[in-house]
Amino acid sequence: MNWSAKDAIFRRLSAENLTRGVGSRLAVRAFWQKLEWINEVTLHASQQHEPKRGVHRRSALSRVGGGYCARGVGSASGGGFCSAAMNVIQTWIQVALAAALVSGCASGRLAEQAVTVPVPHGRNGEPVFHDEQIKDELARAGVKFVQTGEAPQMNVLQSQLKRTHCALALPKQRGRKLSAEEINKRGCDGVVVIGSLYQCGECNFWHLLTNTGFILTESGAIVTCYHVVNRPTHKVFLVMTSDGHIYPVKEVLAANESTDVAILRIEGSHLKPVSLSTQARVGSRVFVIGHPEQHFYSFTEGIVSRYFTGQKETGDATMMSITADFAPGSSGCPVFNEFGSVVGMADNIVSTVLDEDATPARPAIVFKHCRPAEAILNLIQPGHSADEWAPIVSSNDQLRHSR
Repeated sequence: MNWSAKDAIFRRLSAENLTRGVGSRLAVRAFWQKLEWINEVTLHASQQHEPKRGVHRRSALSRVGGGYCARGVGSASGGGFCSAAMNVIQTWIQVALAAALVSGCASGRLAEQAVTVPVPHGRNGEPVFHDEQIKDELARAGVKFVQTGEAPQMNVLQSQLKRTHCALALPKQRGRKLSAEEINKRGCDGVVVIGSLYQCGECNFWHLLTNTGFILTESGAIVTCYHVVNRPTHKVFLVMTSDGHIYPVKEVLAANESTDVAILRIEGSHLKPVSLSTQARVGSRVFVIGHPEQHFYSFTEGIVSRYFTGQKETGDATMMSITADFAPGSSGCPVFNEFGSVVGMADNIVSTVLDEDATPARPAIVFKHCRPAEAILNLIQPGHSADEWAPIVSSNDQLRHSR
């Protein structure tokens, strides 16, 4: 069924609801997209017995701002329905949607659903993250933000990448060492998922890309890698906190391409920021919380391996190498020291050999490279007021940036 036919059905079933809710037709179009995507994935799985997932580039050096290219509103996974069962499911969903439209429910509520991902806890009190549900809700929220105009135009965000400094009042470092369990529990509160939606131009699907960032202030300053945000073809950027709340990115406060750092702003309150520290000696323990390959809030441990400079891709910038694991999707994730302060930010991975060249006699070693906390601090002018934005404020009380 082509788009014009679907739109005609929608108009016929719910003409009176076209003015209820912003972008209601787009929400229904998104529904059709997901329905067709389910059919495509299921058919592919039944034919080849193995779901096809998106691919990412593999090379000697890879930015870790990847993840999968998500078909529809989530990565393709699973399979095994027969085509007859799929037809029954499709028919049932279409009838349910039509009934909802006729009753005047669907067009408004698709855009009005709460932008929150439920994060249940297990018997041991640990949060249980549903990766596929997170991806679906991030995509749903991204479409909503586009429809309602809550997200700024991408050309505006891209132009703000030229801002060089901002004023923030950062939290103080803790005075005692923490256990690994404490670092994970407190650290997760300050770690966020950074998602973006785009269309590839070869299909009608929305594609979801996820990366990592962390919270600098209670009111919503978020830091991640510059290469995560420097995506002019993407439609919207959004942030999910560990408790499942999703916010649109409103602004770029400061950025530096050469050090690969960008500080963003969301409209939050009572968020749980992390502190920054420059204390991370070679051999000291470090911990990473990130979202490698969309395995959200994964916790790993290692040590600081070395500091170096002169890497072809990072130039004269000082880099930190660690042994704690991270992978594509972890760009911008924090590296914690034993005091729970962030001493670095994941940036790229380098392999000694390409995957296809690895042999038992020549095993591949993967180096995990990070930006030290100094790269973030260099973008921040310390605040001297309880108001985080106070030191650089214009006459009309709007945040002003050094450019």
